[in-house]
Amino acid sequence: MAAAHQDGSVVFAVDARTTDLTAGDRVLAGAVRRRGIGVRPVVWGTPCEPTDLIVIRSTWDYVERPDEFRSWLDALDEAGNTVVNSTVLLRWNMHKGYLADMAARGVAVVPTAMVRSGSATTLGELMEEQRWAHVVVKPAIGASARQTFQFDRGGLEAGEALVRRLVDREDVLVQPFLRSIATDGEASVVVIEGEATHTVLKRPAPGDWRVQSEFGGSATAVPVSAQHEQAVAEALATLDHTPAYARVDLVTIDAELHLMELELIEPELFFELAPDAADRLAGHLADRLVSG
Repeated sequence: MAAAHQDGSVVFAVDARTTDLTAGDRVLAGAVRRRGIGVRPVVWGTPCEPTDLIVIRSTWDYVERPDEFRSWLDALDEAGNTVVNSTVLLRWNMHKGYLADMAARGVAVVPTAMVRSGSATTLGELMEEQRWAHVVVKPAIGASARQTFQFDRGGLEAGEALVRRLVDREDVLVQPFLRSIATDGEASVVVIEGEATHTVLKRPAPGDWRVQSEFGGSATAVPVSAQHEQAVAEALATLDHTPAYARVDLVTIDAELHLMELELIEPELFFELAPDAADRLAGHLADRLVSG
């Protein structure tokens, strides 16, 4: 494979806790290096050379400092760095209010109610209004099930106290608790340059309801179905331009796929399960680095 000609390198933006790169990102880094391009991890917030291509990867702690993250994106724009995905998409995708945008554009989205910071709305009022007997509560800016809880009416008193603490400082989402995640799992469809390349079925550990690996959840590669491809096409059609990479998280409600999240910032892309997809993204990054 011919080496690319460029002055800069590819920077994987990470946080201070994941500087060694994830397993999937090591696969991606290898595919980039095979094209004769340097790759180095840099903790987000650090200035980079204007010739560097910044790829947002494991910047997971940005959810704890979102204003600082936005300021860093501003600084990258001012320095003339190319950022993947684009800073416009990143800013939009940071706050899960984007789900309402996508629902308004016709995407089948998991029913979601937003409680704005400082709102006097109670969890009981919201559950009554939506006719939800069991709910999941999460911050509107969050990752890896940070501050994510589930309550039924029997735990409403504890739920009210927790929601009040969260709402005092940030926007909060409330969604119905989906038992289908325990039975059917959550399908994460990885998309490179608009094409679904692989699907990973995530399931919670026995007795749990969260699919993230840090809570014991499992991830298994499964074929990309026609239904997955259709859901991906519908989700990406709402965007002004096609992202270099995306992860479309889907769940089943009444036998139909619904969007749980569209991850455009720092999703796990499971490249260790699909190295060909990593090679495709590496080619895209090489082209972007050369073209600027």
